[in-house]
Amino acid sequence: MTTGTFALGRLAGNDLAIGGTVVSSNSIAIPTVTGSPFSLANCAATASGTIDFTSIGTFSASTFNAELSDALGNFGTTPPVIGTTVANGVNPSGTINITIPPGTVSGTLYKIRIASSSPAIYQ
Repeated sequence: MTTGTFALGRLAGNDLAIGGTVVSSNSIAIPTVTGSPFSLANCAATASGTIDFTSIGTFSASTFNAELSDALGNFGTTPPVIGTTVANGVNPSGTINITIPPGTVSGTLYKIRIASSSPAIYQ
């Protein structure tokens, strides 16, 4: 597991925080985040970018969601989904287009993780 923090106003790719628990032999990795720094001009603005991901194992028509933590770095039970894609097969990979939603408050403890639906794991 790789961890770190980022500020929405000054996110650099190597500042991205990814946290998770693997609950099967499958896994997901995130080698690249583009579009940073994510800076929102005001409460109504959004910011966008992409997250590349790779995975190990067999995935069956799995939805891969990019999820944003709260300002304290906690994901809770239903974190907001900021991007999604569907992939399947053995060791699928791809790119997820992400959008930081309007109204996201400034902070330095935000994290992004990737969660898959089948099997249900996150990284």
